[in-house]
Amino acid sequence: MISDLDSLRSELDELNQRISQLLQQRFQKASEVALLKKSQGQELYDPLREKEMLDQLLQDIEESNLRKALQTCFEEIFKQSLSYMNKK
Repeated sequence: MISDLDSLRSELDELNQRISQLLQQRFQKASEVALLKKSQGQELYDPLREKEMLDQLLQDIEESNLRKALQTCFEEIFKQSLSYMNKK
């Protein structure tokens, strides 16, 4: 039983590392978007784009609780991304 738990925790650790790497890449791209938008005099926050991204990300998730959880996660990622972009 303990080895199963250890194995699952190890898999979660690996997934956490991958998520961290992907988020770092996402924030880097968000910085590039911010620089481009600023150079073109555009607003950083685009609520229509955020809604499009969220809709696309959640469209195939049928389980209600999972959908709500992921929606909350992505909304927080978008919020933190905007905050990060505003500091660039």
